[in-house]
Amino acid sequence: MRCLDFILPCLLAAEAYSQVTHSAPSPGLDQGVVAAWKGGAFTRGGERAVPLGDFSICVQSGADSLFDMQADGFELHRADKTVVFKMATPADRQIVLRTPPLQSAPRSIVVSIRRDPRQALAGLWIDGVEMASVAVAPGEIKWELSATKIHANEVRLYDRALTRPEIIEFSQQEPLRRPAPFAGEFAVMDGEVISVLGGTEAVGLVDAGWFETALMSFTSGRKVSVRDLAWEADTVLRQDRPMNFGDLTQQLQRTRTTTVMLMFGRQDCIEMDADGAPAFHEALEKIVQTCSAQTQRLVIIGPVPFEKKEPPLPDLTTKNVALRDYNEALRALAENHQGLFVDVLAEWPKTASRWTTDGLTMSDAGHRVLADLIALHLWNGAKSDATAAPLRKTIIEKNKLWHDYWRPSNWAFLHGDRTAQPSSRDHLNPGVRWFPAELEKYRELITEKEKEIWKQAAEQGGRLP
Repeated sequence: MRCLDFILPCLLAAEAYSQVTHSAPSPGLDQGVVAAWKGGAFTRGGERAVPLGDFSICVQSGADSLFDMQADGFELHRADKTVVFKMATPADRQIVLRTPPLQSAPRSIVVSIRRDPRQALAGLWIDGVEMASVAVAPGEIKWELSATKIHANEVRLYDRALTRPEIIEFSQQEPLRRPAPFAGEFAVMDGEVISVLGGTEAVGLVDAGWFETALMSFTSGRKVSVRDLAWEADTVLRQDRPMNFGDLTQQLQRTRTTTVMLMFGRQDCIEMDADGAPAFHEALEKIVQTCSAQTQRLVIIGPVPFEKKEPPLPDLTTKNVALRDYNEALRALAENHQGLFVDVLAEWPKTASRWTTDGLTMSDAGHRVLADLIALHLWNGAKSDATAAPLRKTIIEKNKLWHDYWRPSNWAFLHGDRTAQPSSRDHLNPGVRWFPAELEKYRELITEKEKEIWKQAAEQGGRLP
């Protein structure tokens, strides 16, 4: 294989990633609206013809209500279990987008038309999932909006194509209440969703299952969910995500997060060294503020100390002095935002050993020690019990399903820059996007596995919710 044959795909893949906290913000759902309809009448526009190039139509139909729209140039309606969009183009060609049969009544429908004769970038989205798409040639269309007939709860017409994150944002139905801070101690609510943010240690803590096993034993079968939003190598300055993944605010909204657990500091200390604590504090403050806009229930986990290993591995324990400054920055943030702080550095067992594989990367034994320490600090939990092994096994299975749903392989074919490729589509009907709809089936699998977790946790010492 030539070197370029290997390097070029890697460079192209790198371009499809973006910073979730530092990328340019989207215009916002209030930008580009040329007409809006709600409550039986137009609230904006609707009295004139509108020339459109790229455009979007967003419809909120309600949980059970039917919808039907018709105007000069297009129609959008639901026929039985299928949603159909038809549009006449200047070349007198009719564009048709049609979904496969839907299992339930759609709550939100979005038509996003991005004109490109080479790629199928005009899509029909149902409840935030792209179900069909087609290529639409460039050209201007004029719609006489005053002639529109509408049967829906709410409709917006945009003079631009919405992005996937914006479409998902529009599809969020119910505004989430902003939970208040913890009242000095850890407690869970019914329907609690704890989202974990951080780097490699945070990913490992969830994957190992020890922490969640202790948590579920403490909650005794109540409906509490853990969602891993962490990513390997994340730091407070860098959180790379695939194209169209959505920023942190949207990730918290999509998961309906009620408590955020943050785990940063070790990798930051490695990269920023002894003088980096002030910059670390400043960058993490921005992340905490983003989280606080969603929920004020914050748990901040201090960093695990580095472990000394035999040569030729470097002695990373020399960085533990600097790590204390990062630990104090985390403590200060917790205090400033009325969050709970777990001082891992101070409470790490002196007898612990072999908790890393190389002085930095935590082993399964290390994650067990950390989980026990978190449980002891937050809810005075006992150490891991061997009788909880079946519960931990189910938790690991659930988290594998979540990983495959939240971080699926071949993202580029799902929602990135390769959605127009034939392999991203139904081979019998190229207009149908089958990847996204198939992925959404994971949600039901995750829900069923969580019910199993709650039942097992209740049988260990509590009651079913």
